[in-house]
Amino acid sequence: MNLDWLQIKRVRNLLDIKIEVEPRLNLITGENASGKTAILESLYLLSRARSFRTSRIQEVITKGNDALQVTAGATKTTITGKITLGIEKGHNHIALRNNGAPVKTVSEQAKNLPLVLITPDSHTLVTGTPKQRRHWLDWAMFHVEQRYLEDWRSYFKALRHRNALLKAGARDTELYEGWEQTMAEAGERLHTARQDFLSNLEKISNMLLDKAFSGLLEIKFDAGGYGESEQFKRYLVNERDKDRIYGFTRNGPHRADIDFIFNNEGVAANFSRGQIKLFVSVLLLAEAKALFEAGGESPVVLIDDYTAELDNTACEYLLSCLYALPFQALLTSVNDRVLAPFPEGSARFHVEHGQVKKMVK
Repeated sequence: MNLDWLQIKRVRNLLDIKIEVEPRLNLITGENASGKTAILESLYLLSRARSFRTSRIQEVITKGNDALQVTAGATKTTITGKITLGIEKGHNHIALRNNGAPVKTVSEQAKNLPLVLITPDSHTLVTGTPKQRRHWLDWAMFHVEQRYLEDWRSYFKALRHRNALLKAGARDTELYEGWEQTMAEAGERLHTARQDFLSNLEKISNMLLDKAFSGLLEIKFDAGGYGESEQFKRYLVNERDKDRIYGFTRNGPHRADIDFIFNNEGVAANFSRGQIKLFVSVLLLAEAKALFEAGGESPVVLIDDYTAELDNTACEYLLSCLYALPFQALLTSVNDRVLAPFPEGSARFHVEHGQVKKMVK
């Protein structure tokens, strides 16, 4: 997927702008609060129908207006063809479009415009909660495995029903059997798909990280507390009485977690803040490569404030990894330091008071 142009209306201080973007690197510079991050936020809205900065859409819509609009023209990489994607979102309504036709679900729109986002808060992939890591993994898997979303929905529907029975103290075995069978079948497929993806991601990450860190990355995957050697269906049956005491299903794919290990030491506990920022940034670029190799559209890479917490050497390394990958990228920064050499098919933009000027093609 390559974006050709982007039009943004009423997103924060971007009242009405239209820019033509280049197929490789697009560096967006400007002072703080100038509107540069709002450009990336607009693309994220177009793909995911929500902001990565706030859950309150009224904070994103320009003051005094009822709705925002984002439209983009793009060229597909898996098949030849141009598409136009759009979103209008207000306080109480949302409309997504693909070539003028309504898009019914956010998941469909996310596949129309796959993104990999790297922000100053992306360190939480390592330092944050298991829920944050599962959320990241599920979105990656959604793009990689065609039936993953269906299995995910089946599993969590059955999980909700089993939890309701547990909370009510139900003891009739027949009430549980159907839901536990669904959880077992869908859950084992989720687990296998996750494990395969993380194994591939580990290989790609090590190729990109080999000159930045000493040692090999190991991505350890916890299936969710029930043990990979035990059949999940048998586990659910055996643990039903204990789960009834707690009123919920204690373990399973919904409790899975990931740990990132270098030389038998956890990244979260042993890396500095700057090292974690570089590590996560390169890991997410590896994710983009894994998504592309899985046969999907090439994702557009968004990196907000790419120089934050990185010294010149780390910035150069991050950019060298990005240059080595065949993806379109949009980066923001307060300046354009350590960017040379500027790759062909790239451009600089400068944002000031919500106005965008293309500086170099």
